[in-house]
Amino acid sequence: QRQIEAIGTARAQDSAELFARSDGIVTAVLFDGGDYVREGAPLVRLESREEQLAVDLAQNAVREAEQLLGRYRRIEDTGALSDSQIEQGETALVSAQIQLRQAKLALDQRTVRAPFSGNIGFTEVDVGDRVTTSTLIAQLDRRSTLFVDFQAPESVYDAMTPGRAVSITPYSMPDRTYEAEVRDRNTIISSEERNFTVRARVPNAGDTLR
Repeated sequence: QRQIEAIGTARAQDSAELFARSDGIVTAVLFDGGDYVREGAPLVRLESREEQLAVDLAQNAVREAEQLLGRYRRIEDTGALSDSQIEQGETALVSAQIQLRQAKLALDQRTVRAPFSGNIGFTEVDVGDRVTTSTLIAQLDRRSTLFVDFQAPESVYDAMTPGRAVSITPYSMPDRTYEAEVRDRNTIISSEERNFTVRARVPNAGDTLR
């Protein structure tokens, strides 16, 4: 038997840096660093009075288009309207509905939401701050499973097949060992170090690993 020890670096199964989709003034920060947030949960809200007014105008345009088309439908059989007028009324309604969806989308983009469930880090954003699309809101990690990358010597390449069991001991908990399995291995071997990268997968249901 051969025992190989290596220093590994862990990363979350999913990790995302969160940014706003548009510039604006922060009106609410709805999380604290370290919170577990659900997918779709609102995290930060930006000032949105103009976008709400656009939604109201678009809703009014849809109602007017529906009423006009309804009047056209009621007198359609009388011959007082041509087919082209009916089609114009239908087109006007479709256009108004599209404008309403666009307005609702613009309003929704004034809220930063969690793209998946996970633990969110600290933020430097406060109420009243002006943020841009390049302002980092926070980082979100789904760490129920961690991937650990480490370097292994070329001599054990054939042994590091997917599914192979490996043991992991965290620096912060030297007396504890976690069982993991090889998820994948790099197809390239370093010509200088004569080693390759292995990625192992370790369950982290208790959220004890970082």
